[in-house]
Amino acid sequence: MAAELNLQPAFPGKVGSELKRRSDAVAAKDSAWMYKKYAYINITTTGKTQTAICGTAGYTIGGKPSSLYPADVKDKARRLQPTLTSVTMVNEGGSDYTDSYLYTIEFSFKVFSQADLDAAEAAFFRTGVEVKFNFGWTGTSIVDGVNQNPSDPFLANVYNYSFSMDTDGGFNCTIKCMSPNGLWSKQTMGGTKASADADPDRTHSNFVEGFRDGLRLAFGAAPGANTQDLINDKSDNGALVPATGQTKSGNTSFSAPYWVAEIEKEVGILNDTEQMRSYTNIASVIKYIELLLKAQKATFTYKIADGDAGTYHTAIWGSANPSNIVLPGSQANYGSTMDWSGPSATGNAAALNIGAILVSIEYMDELYTKLSTATTSKKGGKKVAIKIGDFLTELFNEIESLSGGMISILTLPSVTSEGEVKMGTAAAPSKIIVANRRKTITTSPPTPHEFTVLGKGSILKSVSMETDFDAESLMLAGPGAIGTGNSTNASLSNLYTECPELTDANEDAKTDDGGEKITPGHIKTRMEKYGKSGYSSEDVSGNIDLFSRMLTQNIAEGQHANTQFAETIWPLNLNITIDGIFGISFMSPITIDRMPSIYRGNKKVYFSVTSVEHSFDCQGGWETSIGTVMRIQG
Repeated sequence: MAAELNLQPAFPGKVGSELKRRSDAVAAKDSAWMYKKYAYINITTTGKTQTAICGTAGYTIGGKPSSLYPADVKDKARRLQPTLTSVTMVNEGGSDYTDSYLYTIEFSFKVFSQADLDAAEAAFFRTGVEVKFNFGWTGTSIVDGVNQNPSDPFLANVYNYSFSMDTDGGFNCTIKCMSPNGLWSKQTMGGTKASADADPDRTHSNFVEGFRDGLRLAFGAAPGANTQDLINDKSDNGALVPATGQTKSGNTSFSAPYWVAEIEKEVGILNDTEQMRSYTNIASVIKYIELLLKAQKATFTYKIADGDAGTYHTAIWGSANPSNIVLPGSQANYGSTMDWSGPSATGNAAALNIGAILVSIEYMDELYTKLSTATTSKKGGKKVAIKIGDFLTELFNEIESLSGGMISILTLPSVTSEGEVKMGTAAAPSKIIVANRRKTITTSPPTPHEFTVLGKGSILKSVSMETDFDAESLMLAGPGAIGTGNSTNASLSNLYTECPELTDANEDAKTDDGGEKITPGHIKTRMEKYGKSGYSSEDVSGNIDLFSRMLTQNIAEGQHANTQFAETIWPLNLNITIDGIFGISFMSPITIDRMPSIYRGNKKVYFSVTSVEHSFDCQGGWETSIGTVMRIQG
């Protein structure tokens, strides 16, 4: 599983060998590399589409034309062949790991006849059509397997296009494509459906209603029964009552666990302190999505990661709001009258697997309503449906918040061992991996590939370093934020070793505001209150803060050494530009030999690749610009 979620990979061996070969060629003034290399790029339509709009298969532009002047049958004019003028491939970049898997491709070409304009329209002016990009170098020797038609050509889908007439009567055409990864998050959760629990002020999703149908079946209730009445009937004095039933996604049914509970919560209207909640688990939600996408013949699916990436840390204290999220096993013990530790772990081989986390069906409905209310854009007179990617992002953010930052779940495309994104096919769909961001990392990062800035073997075209701070990140670097547990940036002391304020802040982080160390006993006392007298929104907020403080305290004490809890992503970015090269994997470590000494020779500080941009001038030139983010280990 490490190949699917490796946030600290070694620099790709073949790429390193090719860069070394280039450096030697420059130093030796090798004429083939210096003067004879030519970058080619071929762009071909595959005939596939992400929409219902089809396009011509096998239309190719780029490469060497077979002849310079084709004859236009209509007017017998001698005009140039369609000519590719520029190609730019850009990924989103940034410090968020998931952004580094998304890229856009924009290419421009010129046509000179009506027939060629019509052919270009049938091939490229069709939203959703799939385009394949092959590129590399000719005229020079390169390391085998690098930049000779990449083994997996880039695939992307058209999402915008334009054309304009030039003064010579030709047409300048521009096509914008998006990677399949970028389209994944656009898949919607489906429409809405009336519910027996329908609230005139709430929009119910078919997605959520499917879980309600399964809940009814699991507890032997009639179809369409009011689930609030069902929960009230089945739950008993705060107990978490489990059952197993069938949930239907698309045309497929699968077995899913369910739980119901009557929770004592803050006083409501007419002194009503009860809150009826029903639950399923994250594994069932992901399975539901998988079957939904399969029924829709999507080219991708979702999968919870195996092994370490699919589990969360053992030092968990619970969910600050069990109305929304319940962490299974011992973390679900809120005291004798609300001890859910047994039922919540039922049927779970690993209680600390992220798939075993319980999520409230009512909360999913509330989340859907919130997203629906926030969505103002309309297409075709209808409000835009909620996207699966947006829904899961919000759900996982809630889990991270309610665990005080201990559980950080991300979704990202599956990658190969070289760090390249896999492309899905009808036979083998691409996988979006649902994984835990908080992984154990090695004591020292892999050895970075070092680029020479000066000297006869330098292959760098440009070098720059820049920061990308905002007001929020500056506040999180403050001694108060670190010392009071509102920031986990204590590892900054490994970079700025001469700053006593950071040392003092780290010491402050080991205790609470009053100088008292937070212990599991503090947390147990706070959580047991839930089962004794209910809990309010203030209690939830207070416990989230307590959890965050304890996490920061534990990091400051070194309890999470060599984990990504103790890692700081610092927005100081190293950027370089070199002659084009393909295959530098996501998060690969790089460095340069000339930079401020504070950033070099420190095993706790390194730069990881988070963005790559390829630019082709279509006259034989190809440049690759690499962006990085600084990572500081705790």
